[in-house]
Amino acid sequence: MALFFLVLPLSALNVGGISRFQFTESDSLRAQIEDRWFSAPIDTVAALKGEIVEDPYGDGFEISVSKTDTVVSVTLIQTDRDEGSIAGRWTLNRDKITGEPVSIVVNPMDNPEIVLTLRPGAGSKSLLDLSVYGLYARKGVPFGKSFQSVLTSSVESIAALTARTVPWNLVHPDPLLYGNIAQGVETIRSRLPTLVYLEDGAFDDTGKPVFIESESPQDPKAVLAEAADGRDISIIRGGVNCSGFVKWIVDGIIRPTAGSGTFINSLKRWSSAPETGFTERYRESRDVFFALDWTRNLASAVVSLDAGHTVFPDAAGIDVKVEPFSGALGFETDVGYQVKELLPMLYWLAANEGGHWYLGALSRERGERGNAANPFLRYYHHAAAFFPWFDEKGQLRVAVFESAAETPVETFVERNRDAWVFLTRVDMSAPGRFAP
Repeated sequence: MALFFLVLPLSALNVGGISRFQFTESDSLRAQIEDRWFSAPIDTVAALKGEIVEDPYGDGFEISVSKTDTVVSVTLIQTDRDEGSIAGRWTLNRDKITGEPVSIVVNPMDNPEIVLTLRPGAGSKSLLDLSVYGLYARKGVPFGKSFQSVLTSSVESIAALTARTVPWNLVHPDPLLYGNIAQGVETIRSRLPTLVYLEDGAFDDTGKPVFIESESPQDPKAVLAEAADGRDISIIRGGVNCSGFVKWIVDGIIRPTAGSGTFINSLKRWSSAPETGFTERYRESRDVFFALDWTRNLASAVVSLDAGHTVFPDAAGIDVKVEPFSGALGFETDVGYQVKELLPMLYWLAANEGGHWYLGALSRERGERGNAANPFLRYYHHAAAFFPWFDEKGQLRVAVFESAAETPVETFVERNRDAWVFLTRVDMSAPGRFAP
């Protein structure tokens, strides 16, 4: 059966099991099987064997029962689906002792990290939770259906009732919005072999490989020594560290239009980083704010390019400060987000700011409290680039680039769970206008 994606209005009711969601609705089948599978005594339901049943429109669904120490669950999922797909999986959980309904859990898309939970509310209302990678985009949203009626309601009808209170765009990403990001990622991947990691390395505004601190030329022998991994050394252009690498990416946006890259000295300029009486004295001597200033200045350089004049970071609208999740640590002024919350944040940003990618300044607290020789300070010590997008199947993809390499996002998060990341947004060039 053909499914429509992003074509029906939110208020549209499903017809023949079809909705704007990425699955065939099971509400008609649930109405058929309610008495036997949902309302029967809990011991009776627990003893039922799984089976395949067709709804009135000829769509087949597999029904199964599972048990834990506390609940008995009845799960429905369409049989005619891509192998391994969970989109549309619908599960009723009932208390194993009392038989009372506990919740309905729905996978609204083919991503196990996006979960819709429906729970009994007061009187004739039910409650809705929407979680994204373990954080709640919405929790406890009431809507006007009794839980008994929710048992046989389509997800589409519930979405219509909560159109103003639930961010349903999180489960309806439009892949057409992300072509620039996906192609930009492929361009970066194709050109990684031209770089090596080199401490303090970067390319200056003319594209020459230099050192950030002195802007003196890199020694070609030292660069080639870092390429002793079997690659073709004839394509190596120079060496970069984490800061030089994100500059190389941004210069790929700047140079095709401006004719040159960003100036290293301008990226060292102080942005409105934290300036307390305690930390300010260490700004120069210890470079505590280097990565924060560097990434904010890079992001504002792209805004300046579009504006046709210099726009400083505070006026550029580049800083990501949104707090879309309840129960999360969220945004901390001048520090950003804990890295352990990075994935849900990138998901939300991709769904709401399609076409952007993000520079990140990582920071950790280091030193010893009460030790004047080694004071306890927050150091912005590392820079990385994050490219989130949704593919043609609506799946979130995240490319992480740091220090002349690509790192799996899961690896990056696990390695930096104790760190914080300050994000700045960058608009991606159209294909053909991005040349790092």
